[in-house]
Amino acid sequence: MEVATGAEAVQALIDSLPGRTELNCIGLNTYLLARRNSSSAQVAQLDAIVIQKLARAAKAEAQPAKTWYQKRASNINRNWLNGFATSPDVPETVRQAATL
Repeated sequence: MEVATGAEAVQALIDSLPGRTELNCIGLNTYLLARRNSSSAQVAQLDAIVIQKLARAAKAEAQPAKTWYQKRASNINRNWLNGFATSPDVPETVRQAATL
C-alpha cells in the first residue's frame, strides 16, 4: 500500500474536510503542517475550508448551552477556536475567523 505524501497528502486532506460534519475536524498542528507542505493554490483552498469551519464554530458558540453535553462540546469548541485565534503561525484572516 502506497501512502500519499507532500502535495498528494494535502490534497487528500483538502478533499476530505468539506464532507466532515464535526466543526473541529482539523487540529491546529495538522493545519500548520498541511500549509507548510502545500502549493499556493492548496493553501488558498485549505484556508477557505478552515475559515468556514471556524466561522461555523464561532456561530455555534453564540447559542446558549443547556445540557452538560452541550457545555462540554462548547468547551471543546472554545479551546479549538482559541488555539487558532492565538497562534502566531496562523494567517490573520484565519485568526479573525476564530475570534469569538
